[in-house]
Amino acid sequence: MTMVTPPAYLQVTLYFTDLFYGTPGSRLFDVAAEGVVVLDNYDIAAQAGGKLAAVSETFSVSVLDGQLNLTFVASVRNAFVSGVAVGKLE
Repeated sequence: MTMVTPPAYLQVTLYFTDLFYGTPGSRLFDVAAEGVVVLDNYDIAAQAGGKLAAVSETFSVSVLDGQLNLTFVASVRNAFVSGVAVGKLE
């Protein structure tokens, strides 16, 4: 959770590296920002090209209540994120 002065327009980058599974379909999950799905059935291994490979996904989000809310919901195994970077858009 990141606190900002509303309304805020943010650029969010999520960083992923699957340390356990390298086969596509082994880990699937959704990511929502402020209640809006930004990554649907995300598959780290498929996007990064296998186990231990890194990938990042960047999106913009409007925050109206002062808190950036990110939700991770798994459909296969657990959701997994390696890092989060948040920057304010002007």
